[in-house]
Amino acid sequence: MAHLSRVYEAKRDMVNAWLWLDRAEQTGKADGQDFTLLRALYLTNTDKPKEALDLIDRAGPRISAAALLDKGRLLDRLGRYEEAWPAMVTAKARLAQEAKLTYDAPKAAAEFDRLTRFFTAGQMDRLPKAGTRSDVPQPVFILGFPRSGTTMIEQMLSSHDQ
Repeated sequence: MAHLSRVYEAKRDMVNAWLWLDRAEQTGKADGQDFTLLRALYLTNTDKPKEALDLIDRAGPRISAAALLDKGRLLDRLGRYEEAWPAMVTAKARLAQEAKLTYDAPKAAAEFDRLTRFFTAGQMDRLPKAGTRSDVPQPVFILGFPRSGTTMIEQMLSSHDQ
């Protein structure tokens, strides 16, 4: 029933989405299923972030990492940045812990140093280079950090008539 609710939500038929979510909640309570996060998602998607945040807050301190991440996003959306950041940090740490992910900083630093020593200007000059072909279009690789404008540049170039 929750899946059917999600289908209606994807179609933006919120009347039926809420109806099927209520039904899923009624039948799922016996099994201990919790639909708080899904209900908060629907509230967020219907432009009710404050209500979604209140719902997550009422769930108590033992909320899932995913719910805590959503809480951080909601706080950010509401302009409560000082509260959003700790929620995001805690959520990401909990997600990493649940996935048993670790970050070995000394190992990462050693790898970075090794790569920096290898990719010098002299070494780059010695590496083989592909020839340029004039009979076919040549690819262009656009690289950059997230949110640095690479997608915008790619869209501008792909919309050009040449």
